[in-house]
Amino acid sequence: MDDHTALAERAGAEYGTVVLIGGLDTGKTTLSISMIRAALGAGKRAAYVDADLGQKTVGPPTTIGLKLVTSEDDLDRERLAQADACYFVGATSPQGNLLPVVTGVARLLTLARESLGADFVVVDTSGFVSGVYGQLLKYHKLELVRPDLVVGLQRGEELDPLLGIIRRFFATEVVALGVHPAVAPTSVEQRAANREDAMRRYFGESRLPGALRGRGNPPADLPGGRRAQGASAGLGSGGRGVPREAGGPPEPVRDRLIEISGRPARYRVDRPR
Repeated sequence: MDDHTALAERAGAEYGTVVLIGGLDTGKTTLSISMIRAALGAGKRAAYVDADLGQKTVGPPTTIGLKLVTSEDDLDRERLAQADACYFVGATSPQGNLLPVVTGVARLLTLARESLGADFVVVDTSGFVSGVYGQLLKYHKLELVRPDLVVGLQRGEELDPLLGIIRRFFATEVVALGVHPAVAPTSVEQRAANREDAMRRYFGESRLPGALRGRGNPPADLPGGRRAQGASAGLGSGGRGVPREAGGPPEPVRDRLIEISGRPARYRVDRPR
């Protein structure tokens, strides 16, 4: 058994909350799914928080996604992409969006534990780990999440400064692993194509927001029978608006919406003014 598989088995069986940290193409998603599979095998109710705004596994780009996983079938790619809850950030990069990213992760973690009854949660973070801003983002995220285990996936010693900060300031186990040899790097073009594919899965081919392709206005119709109000409403519209119920007035983004599929509840989170 290799180190990655052994850690996944141990994490799924022994821990409650795990945060994965690593740069681009380091295998965070693959390890996250392995941990969830191990948690299911241990009889746990698992949840996956996808905090990567651009390269999505759960939900559409520009959001943080939450998926409750109760069976192996939920790990199917198409089913996993259907988020149980999304927190709207409005950008595909965390840079310049530290507050909504950190807040969104904390809100979805609370939702997973308290409303959905998850006893194992894995938080898959973005590849933004370098520089002061990357370190600040991860520090404040960990300050709110307070995980039992932090896993750093790195090439060489690129995460050593960040992992050193975590070891110094947090009472959590920290494990550093190399990148699994099966992980294949992706090009800039492929990552852009992945973002468009994720949006297409969420909206449907005929309703992919034109703003994502650099032309046109977002669609009037959104999933669930909602209608977007105003030319700049909708995901991928440059952060100028959010989907609103029919008849609601258009307005600049001053809130973040969390929608739970199959539930009538809608959560509104006001941004500081």
